[in-house]
Amino acid sequence: MTDSTLNQFLSRGTNAQRLAFTPSPPTPASGNSPTYIFYETDTGNTYAWTGAAWAQVNGGLGSIADGDVLANISGSSAAPIANTVSAVLDHVLGSTQGDILYRGASAWAALAPGTSGNVLKTGGSSANPSWGTVALSGMANLAANSIIGNNTGSSATPLALTGTQTTAMLDAVVGDSGSGGTKGLVPAPASGDAAAGKFLKADGTWTTAGGWKFVTSATASGTATALTGLGSYTEILVIADAITTGSGGFRFFQASTDGGTTYYTTSGDYVQLNGSGTPSNQGDMGGHSSSLTTATIITHLIGNVAGHKKMYETVNQGRGLCANSGMVTNAINAIQLGCTVSMTGGTITVYGK
Repeated sequence: MTDSTLNQFLSRGTNAQRLAFTPSPPTPASGNSPTYIFYETDTGNTYAWTGAAWAQVNGGLGSIADGDVLANISGSSAAPIANTVSAVLDHVLGSTQGDILYRGASAWAALAPGTSGNVLKTGGSSANPSWGTVALSGMANLAANSIIGNNTGSSATPLALTGTQTTAMLDAVVGDSGSGGTKGLVPAPASGDAAAGKFLKADGTWTTAGGWKFVTSATASGTATALTGLGSYTEILVIADAITTGSGGFRFFQASTDGGTTYYTTSGDYVQLNGSGTPSNQGDMGGHSSSLTTATIITHLIGNVAGHKKMYETVNQGRGLCANSGMVTNAINAIQLGCTVSMTGGTITVYGK
């Protein structure tokens, strides 16, 4: 050791002595071999006497595993040994799974696991983090009149949906057909439903209320003028006003249950009741004499319900029944004004309820 200086020459239990030597340290006296060390100032090395020679004891520490640190985690005073960082943290802060390491006001600390589903929330500067739930005020701003959802058809990140997009995702109402229905969006009313006074029924459809409503009208022409779309009404009132012909003619009403494709025209399809109670078979619901070139004829159909006989009352012609089995089984859904000669004018108006 060239230019070495003995900085400390220590004997355990004795006073320290300061010596200088060149080029190597002196040999301790016999009997003192275990008790002497010295520090070499030019190299920073420390040496201890082994009994036969000086041995370097630091300045060339033994190898330890990569990532390990020298520490004492024995629980009492002891020489440091190689330990993993995880082992040191477990010893100092604990080994509970889910702990979070954070810097407190004066030292590092562990935040114990929170309730499942909680999120880690910062308390801002000069405050510790904590577990908690996300308040609505903590969410990003949402466009006005929007709803958070997913309308992509598969699993995806939530989106800000408009009212129209949200409505498209909802189920439609299912009306009652005898065993109850299900809640949902109601169908949109059609054009003219408001003017017709329609309302939403329990079967999920728009229909007219109990009072009389205008249904349809037509100008009389030819030997027959049809008025259809009457099947949803239990009462039907038909007014054929000022129906004209060129040379008189017999005007009459006849009914249909197939939308006007065919009409009941055979004697016996209708039964007219007279004052004595004796019924007479008819092929129509009554009308006016053939001697009139201008005439008004009105009929009122009552009880238009499938599975039951319907009664009609025609002004000046009395009352009767729609007796044909087809008109008993089915609801009447069309009525025609017929004439034995061509009609040349007049208005036919239909009301229903």
